[in-house]
Amino acid sequence: MAGNSFSSLGEIISNCIKQKSPFALYRLPGEQQIHCIAHKSPTVVLEQGMPFPSAPGFVFYPFHPDNNTPTYFIGADYHFSCLFKDITPQEISANYSFETVETENIETTEAVHIKKVQEAIDTIKKGQLKKVILSRVQTYRGIEKSPIKTFIELCGKYSNTFVSLVYIPGKVLWLTVSPELLVSSTKDEIKTAAVAGTIPPKGIWTEKEIEEQKLVTHYIRNVLEKYCSEIDLRGPVELNTGNVIHLRTMFTAQLDSGLWDLVMDLHPTPAVCGVPKEEAKKFILQTELHKRKYYSGFLGPCNLNGETNLFVNLRCADLSGNKADLYIGGGITADSSPQAEWDETVIKANTLLSVLKPVPAEKIA
Repeated sequence: MAGNSFSSLGEIISNCIKQKSPFALYRLPGEQQIHCIAHKSPTVVLEQGMPFPSAPGFVFYPFHPDNNTPTYFIGADYHFSCLFKDITPQEISANYSFETVETENIETTEAVHIKKVQEAIDTIKKGQLKKVILSRVQTYRGIEKSPIKTFIELCGKYSNTFVSLVYIPGKVLWLTVSPELLVSSTKDEIKTAAVAGTIPPKGIWTEKEIEEQKLVTHYIRNVLEKYCSEIDLRGPVELNTGNVIHLRTMFTAQLDSGLWDLVMDLHPTPAVCGVPKEEAKKFILQTELHKRKYYSGFLGPCNLNGETNLFVNLRCADLSGNKADLYIGGGITADSSPQAEWDETVIKANTLLSVLKPVPAEKIA
């Protein structure tokens, strides 16, 4: 069915939930439009080795694909768009009934996370790694807002990030507020970004964050040189995402061959995995207590009007009922401070918690 068969965001969401159709809501950085891509039959699962579809749709790719966390492709049987300002309070507050699966994740305590970070620092100092990203899970219970309301509020609060809500009935309900572009493609031109290093507002950059950014920039440039020509980079500059600031270097290039080969070569970048990539990934899989699932994978609309926009799945949460499992991490180098790394994850968690948590009564008055 064509996207214009729906007159409102609430209508397409209601239809999808009634028909048990998977959908993805999203808002691109800096845009005023909300988009919904939906499939009128069960979502296509992309098996390992399968080519990515050339049809329009939405890709949802995990950090490390396996039988429990496959790659999903939501075909664009429906594609509805509307301006942010045209969404009514009734659509936002409607009590949509999502079919989810209750999962239990291992929460990482402060003491355990600090111990794991020190283990990573020791491994780096032995010369086995240059950088590795360690993440943790923080569970928040007591959500009172609907996922749709949370999504809309995040769009309003974080205007320069990619915000999305992916729903696959009985399997996935996933919220994302990502500051990091993986690849944007229009015709033969691509854009990507090296985003690394984190400080709070009014913080001071140190050699640790600068070195993190250099590692990611170097890695991305080497990958681009395999598939692209006329590579141009600009930065690093500060990227303010609300409660934290990153360093970002932007790349533009002419794509000579293989967009999806380029994507799979980039993923996972040093900003979410480490350097060297395979050794860092092995360390992550052996060290972290939880499964990352779709955290630090990638997601986004593809093949829509000749454009593909994929983002790294960061500042995200796995939703189920009134519970959210938040995934947050940080880059570890030889100069890292274990306590500072924990503090950084606390700040990053607030990106979602600032909207998920109820507003205190004294702030409403």
